[in-house]
Amino acid sequence: MQGTLCSELCDILLLQKIEVLKGLEDVTLCEKEAHTFEVILSHSYVRGTWSRNGVPLKSKPTCRISAQGKTHTLTLTRLSLSDMGLICFQAEGAESSATLTVTARDIEIVKHLQDISVTERETVTLVCEVNLEEVDGKWFKNSSRIKAGDNVKIRREDKTHSLTFRAVKPEDAGEIMFMAERVSSTAVLTVTELPVHITRPLRVKIAMYKHRALLECQLSRANAEVTWYKRNREIVSHGKYQVVSDGVYRQLTIDEVGTSDEDIFTCDAVDDSTSCQLFVEGELLIAVCGRPNLC
Repeated sequence: MQGTLCSELCDILLLQKIEVLKGLEDVTLCEKEAHTFEVILSHSYVRGTWSRNGVPLKSKPTCRISAQGKTHTLTLTRLSLSDMGLICFQAEGAESSATLTVTARDIEIVKHLQDISVTERETVTLVCEVNLEEVDGKWFKNSSRIKAGDNVKIRREDKTHSLTFRAVKPEDAGEIMFMAERVSSTAVLTVTELPVHITRPLRVKIAMYKHRALLECQLSRANAEVTWYKRNREIVSHGKYQVVSDGVYRQLTIDEVGTSDEDIFTCDAVDDSTSCQLFVEGELLIAVCGRPNLC
């Protein structure tokens, strides 16, 4: 009996016209702000739908839809310019709408980047500060986007944005730019290379007469320039001499070595150098036998 009465009451309520007691109101907000739209109906537990510019809205982290009794709410967070438009609520013939206007934030740089010079392998941090919180920023080096990695750290703390290079390398040098929407700040990062040093020096070399001799050393940096000398005379690639740079290795090859090639050879890397003695064997044996490999 009681269940039948409740059912009849529900039918009576459904037959009554649902009205909007409190409708939506136009609102103007700034980017990144949040706002809750609220509609109060004349009846409880009525299913309603929300839309923006005619497109239905669904709940997600930045768009929360809820209903409690007669009250229906739509909460939009971290507003963007794309959220602008006509917000509409509909429920069984009842309807309310309002215009949401989102204005761009007036972001300003209050602390610009500063030019900085460091030495290779040091840690360096560039800092930029804006006037608002929750501002998404991007970092660039010579117009190329910088991404975080093992040696590159990008942080945002309140209004402060920072870029940190750990164990900075010469190739990290360049024009660094921080950009936040329509504003930017630039600075020049200069990296001074560490002095080049010899990590594996030349060693005494014994070469067979009329064969090829190879002198090789290893440097601390692949892009280091070196000069080869025989005693005090500079050697360049020509004829029997070939100067080769292969990564961190520096090589001097001498074709068909003779007794005139016996001397002290030096690889000079400006900040460091290494020398060795080249000995040539086998000429006397060849002179006695008349030709190589005969005796």
